[in-house]
Formats: sequence, structure tokens, C-alpha cells
Amino acid sequence: MRLERVSFSDDAAVALAGDLESELLGQYDGVPGSGGLPAPEIFEPPRGCFLIGFLDARPVACGGVSRYDDRTCELRRMYVVPEFRGRGLSRRLLRALEDNARSLGYARLRLETGNLQVAAIGLYEASGYERIERYGPFAADERSVCFEKAVGYRFASDAQLTVRVPCIPASRCPGTLQ
Repeated sequence: MRLERVSFSDDAAVALAGDLESELLGQYDGVPGSGGLPAPEIFEPPRGCFLIGFLDARPVACGGVSRYDDRTCELRRMYVVPEFRGRGLSRRLLRALEDNARSLGYARLRLETGNLQVAAIGLYEASGYERIERYGPFAADERSVCFEKAVGYRFASDAQLTVRVPCIPASRCPGTLQ
């Protein structure tokens, strides 16, 4: 799968997000989710990104990250076309989105998925995400299941541990951060 960074207003992104929305409405008896369709600009660098996965020239997967707060971004609109599921594409896309979150300077990645999306829940748990309290627009939605994972730089307030910061050459290395 070839991954490409695009605008969320790109035709392929709009089509995949529409397919995702249709699938979710079918799965939840026509009741829309609590998050709503995001504005395209939330995925624009330096605060976010949106990726599409292509097999040959066909768009088959998508997902994005957007700013939640200074240290945390949110995974949004992750989707793989049903006929292409079971091939490891979602794991590859998730890793790429985590890498992008890290490169954008975020320490944590959080997300919301639905309680009926068993495969998504399994993917996130297998990828090291931990369940957290429902947040933001999902706080009162009992269908929502929320997760978070550390993906990058740890700030002093995030943990009571010392983090070694690798750098080259060693003579310029700042040592450790508390």
C-alpha cells in the first residue's frame, strides 16, 4: 500500500469518509456518532495530517490526526474499504499515523471508536492503546470507547521517569530530561 498525505477535502478523502459514515450509520441503526464530520483544516500541517492508502491507483484506506491539545493529537476517520480488510492495511496505516503524530511533536495519540466496532477495538488494543475515560463530545455517549497511547516525546509532567534523549554527536547530547 502506498500512503499519500492529502487534504481532507481531496476527492478520494471525501469519498472514503463518506463510505465510513455510511457504514457507521448502518451499523448503529441510522443514529449518527457524537463526533461529527471534522472540518478539513484540522488535518493541515503543522497541527495535523490526513493520509490515504492506495493499492495500485485505488484509494482503499484513510485516516488522519488532528490537534487535541499541545501534547495530544486525536486519530480521526480511520477506515479501510471492506473488501481490503484482513490484509494488515489498518496496522500499517495506524503506524504511519503514529509516526506523523510524533513528527508533528505530539506525545500522545487518543481516539474514539464505537462499541460495535470489534475489529477496531482489537486493533487498538493489540497496538498498545489503553482505554481511557470518554472525553469531549463522546463523554456522554455510551456507544463510545476511547483509547490513548504514548507515541512520542515525554514531557516532565507526563511521568516520574527519566527519559534519555538520543542525539549525535554525543558531545552535543543534552543528557536526560526529568
